[in-house]
Amino acid sequence: MKRVLQALSEFKQIYLNNTSNHDFNSPKRQNNESILDKDSKSDIDKEIQIDTPRDQYKEMKENKVEECGQSVFLYSNSDAYAGEWFNCKRNGWGVLLKYTGQRFEGTWINDERHGYGMQTIGSAIKYIGQFSHNDRHGVGIIFHHSGLLYTSEWMNGELVKRRLLFDGWKDEIKRILNIQSGESMNSIKSINNINCNFGVGNNSILATSSSVKSFSSSSSSHSIGDTALGGPLVLWGIPLTVSPCMFHGLNCDKDIPPPPFEEESPEKEISNCYDDLTPIGNDPTLKSPTYYCPSHSAEICFDWNVLQVAYFVSCLGLPEYCYIFVKHEVDGLTLPDIHIEDFEDMGIKNKCHAKYLNLSFSLLLKLRLRCIRRLSFSPQRLIDDEYLKTFEIPANELRLHCRIGEGGYGRVYRGTWITRGITVAVKAFRKRDKVTLAREFYSELSVVSRLRHPNVTLFLGVVMSPLYCLVTELVPCGSLFDLLHIKGISMTSTHVLRIAREICCGMAYLHEHGVLHCDLKSSNVLLSNNCDVKIGDFGLATLMESPLETTKMLGCIGTHHWMAPEVLRGEGFTKAADVYSFGMILWEMLTRKIPHEELSVTHIIAAVGYGNRRPLISNNIPNALRTIILKTWHTNVDQRPSFRHLANVFEHLYQTSILDIEENLLTFFGQ
Repeated sequence: MKRVLQALSEFKQIYLNNTSNHDFNSPKRQNNESILDKDSKSDIDKEIQIDTPRDQYKEMKENKVEECGQSVFLYSNSDAYAGEWFNCKRNGWGVLLKYTGQRFEGTWINDERHGYGMQTIGSAIKYIGQFSHNDRHGVGIIFHHSGLLYTSEWMNGELVKRRLLFDGWKDEIKRILNIQSGESMNSIKSINNINCNFGVGNNSILATSSSVKSFSSSSSSHSIGDTALGGPLVLWGIPLTVSPCMFHGLNCDKDIPPPPFEEESPEKEISNCYDDLTPIGNDPTLKSPTYYCPSHSAEICFDWNVLQVAYFVSCLGLPEYCYIFVKHEVDGLTLPDIHIEDFEDMGIKNKCHAKYLNLSFSLLLKLRLRCIRRLSFSPQRLIDDEYLKTFEIPANELRLHCRIGEGGYGRVYRGTWITRGITVAVKAFRKRDKVTLAREFYSELSVVSRLRHPNVTLFLGVVMSPLYCLVTELVPCGSLFDLLHIKGISMTSTHVLRIAREICCGMAYLHEHGVLHCDLKSSNVLLSNNCDVKIGDFGLATLMESPLETTKMLGCIGTHHWMAPEVLRGEGFTKAADVYSFGMILWEMLTRKIPHEELSVTHIIAAVGYGNRRPLISNNIPNALRTIILKTWHTNVDQRPSFRHLANVFEHLYQTSILDIEENLLTFFGQ
């Protein structure tokens, strides 16, 4: 009872201290849950509003948080914050994740978004640029899901100006470089020699320099002291010219005409400026000068020359670094090879600026890959692919019996291939947008049709009409997930080691053939009658383009409970991410628990992705298996073992398990 009264007393004092600093009678502060929001904000802004100081302090007290440092906070409404704190407020670099899927990543000052950062605007647009007191304020770049990039200028959260990225860029980069250094005049003069033909037929912009800079990486630590919290951040960028009518209406469609079916209105409300971007690129087949201009798209960012990369940096609000990028000859081809540690070697000492640049380039590369995958595919490829035609099965040769599974892609049925007299599994894709459906179907088909391994589900054929269907062998005993958590069947130590060995063998085969599974989890590990393992569901799998490619910028894909921290953060997907997921499956088999079952999706992203949280490993787990789990969960992806190495380890453990792996192994399994 005393503890309850003490907690109430502390809460009352905190509440009084916070409310004394705010005028709740102000028309812009209607209640204590929106004191940082303005009445003029859109619904999107309200979705991303900051948690109230009262709730923040209360949860900090409950979790006994220090007044400064780096922490992860999981709020009761399923929101989460991961980042730096100072004086019990968000200060420095941090990530706010909303349960709605919205997010902000960037710099904070006294619980306000202030400085530089990335914010999602709806489901199709991301803004990365300058902020002031929670509002988009200054300059930045709008990333549209179609791949198009726009420079933008903002005033107190309102869009003032927007144009395609490279409209008039040459004069602007001349001005910036001329201001920064007289030594850059040679670079400025070379702009006139650049071929800047922005026609749709020519996707390449010839660079003045094709050299690719190699960087020497050095480790650097990031502490709260690096963020200069003593004063406001200086916002660099082009001075804003505010139109007198900005609060009444703004025509945002001067650069790009609207679709023919939508008549342009001369007076658009500012709150609808985001909607002006959405018609562009909604249909990936629209590649005309009116709707899609590759020269302003992330699609060809590898073709950018040194000066275009420098201009991109200036549009982020960091023109002071343009000359550094020119000096180090950073062009489009160099971008995938630049890591956050390299910025310090280039002369960018501000840690927050380095993180901001790294975030911007990562977003650009992800959008590029998304663009290429979307624009390089057409449904005609399914018809023209002669190799896939050899696997086509007429629909009348299949008989479906019952549904055995379902997901976002569609449904899986138990069926019979009549002409062959065998039982099969039929994966039927849902009806949706024709191009999207065909692309997803072809993506999975192009992977599974080339796989032949005892530990990978066998692809048998494809149905093209009336629905897209994949036909595979039927694995009769269901998934490992069902065995562990639904059927509750007991497993001996030998079973665990055998299943682990076969998962590693199957995954080693995939990786050696350039396939990343990207969704390895217990429900995608299927078991036959004698416990033979079959790895299935390649809906998210992707092919590496060459043996030299090690990373795919795929974003946050997979199932969150089994995903690697770097994938949860949206970084590149590597073979090591699949290894991490296997470590989760191994832990799951030993504990018979679902990883992070008590956490919501946003809490998993924050706690695991940014807070390096791992499931508790019981002391009863044998040391040999404990060591394997810890290695697969290593924070450094380069330190995680390969599946081929793990397969050899489990083969040895399996063969020696009869003699006793360790003294406590059989005791652990109760034998």
